[in-house]
Amino acid sequence: MAITLQRPILIGGLGLTASIWLLDSLGASVVGLGDNLVWAIALGSGIWWMRHRRSPAVEPTTLPKDRPAVEAAIQSAIALIDQLEAELQQEATAATPGIVDHLRSQLEHLQGELDRSTLRLAIVGEAAVGKTAIAQQLTQQWLPKISWPTDVTAVAISDVSSQAIALEESESVLKDADLVLLVTPGDLTESSYQALVGYATAGQRVLVAFNKQDQYPLDERSLLLHQVRQRVAAYVPSADVVAIAADPAAMKVRKHLEDGTVQESWQQSEADLASLSQTLTSLIPQGRSLVLATVARQVHQVRVATLAELNRYRRQRAMPLIEQAQWIAGAAAFANPVPSLDLLATAAVNAQLVLDLGKVYQQSFSMEQAKAVAGTMAKLMVQMGVVELSTQAIAPLLKTHALTFAAGGALQGMSAAYLTRLAGLSLVDYFQAQSIVDPSDRTPFSLQPEALKQRLNDVFQQMQPLGQVRALVDQGLRRLAPTA
Repeated sequence: MAITLQRPILIGGLGLTASIWLLDSLGASVVGLGDNLVWAIALGSGIWWMRHRRSPAVEPTTLPKDRPAVEAAIQSAIALIDQLEAELQQEATAATPGIVDHLRSQLEHLQGELDRSTLRLAIVGEAAVGKTAIAQQLTQQWLPKISWPTDVTAVAISDVSSQAIALEESESVLKDADLVLLVTPGDLTESSYQALVGYATAGQRVLVAFNKQDQYPLDERSLLLHQVRQRVAAYVPSADVVAIAADPAAMKVRKHLEDGTVQESWQQSEADLASLSQTLTSLIPQGRSLVLATVARQVHQVRVATLAELNRYRRQRAMPLIEQAQWIAGAAAFANPVPSLDLLATAAVNAQLVLDLGKVYQQSFSMEQAKAVAGTMAKLMVQMGVVELSTQAIAPLLKTHALTFAAGGALQGMSAAYLTRLAGLSLVDYFQAQSIVDPSDRTPFSLQPEALKQRLNDVFQQMQPLGQVRALVDQGLRRLAPTA
């Protein structure tokens, strides 16, 4: 095995001190207990995973609302792009072609958008809900009556066809919209509701139009309007949900003539967009803040794209560090077998890994803090049952390699490698989440155990498939098994 311990923290860290600390924190060993207890642990751990699995809450994106704040956000995004460029140049890596130039050009465009005086209204909804009719009525009946303020001189109305919703130009219209008008002919379908949630949580101002109200009896219209308002109350104020009839159906009219006969005819009713027109008119004086909100949202999207590229590159740098650490830990446990629950005596390796990954992700902390993080991760793994479950997954695969398995340290070595890899990947996810915070708002490093536990949970679920465990074992046998 060509594995060399070159860092000072690794020397002696795998000895008696770590073992005694772990024995004290873990309590009695389960080595030698029967299969019933093993299965009880597995069942209990499974129940724990089920109970602690949570769907992420959808929270609206917080965006700056005034020009100085938006300009500051642009400068922050520029600084992040500079950071990406600097890290790429340090390693002379082959990044996505032109990504830095593309991100910079987007920000330059957005700086020009700060002075835009045309509001952009996108009308969206499913097929046959009346989007085109609404766009025509607003253009013909509403726009000519507007008294324009000095900073808003026009409104550009776009009808986003449901058939073209996946096309690039339609996505661009939605991305650039200052206002989104979602049209529904009754209560919202699930797909329309999810679309609304997406717009609102991205920071867009959303209005909802209950169109074709003329198709319902009078006593049902107010009930349906109330129902729609209740459905979207978490994202859209009640005043921004209106009932309209953009293209009402023709009505049959009966006319009684003097000779006593009745003449029937069809009469086209006039469109009723009064409530929508009033709402839109009330928003015109807010045009400047709506434009700024759109620019802020798009700056945020540029920032997210920059972070994604930065984290993709950082992950490329992190993976060799994780793989090196996992096989150092595996080699140490393989050469000096210890009871199964003492596999986390490789905490010294994990502490060095924490420090190395912190440098990759621009997280500044001391060696003592790195040791504390490694210790916290070790305790969390034991509390969550990860140690037992990983051993149960690896042991059957090793039994097919009888000679190696009989050598004594294979199970411990593989488990140590598995747990170190789990720790490394969880830290990568944790640090990526931390990198979302603006550097100007970032406080000195402070570990958040609950957030780290969630990352461990997520990564462990991803590493559970048998194929991944088998691949790790096969690789480990080639690295750790004695050779002639």
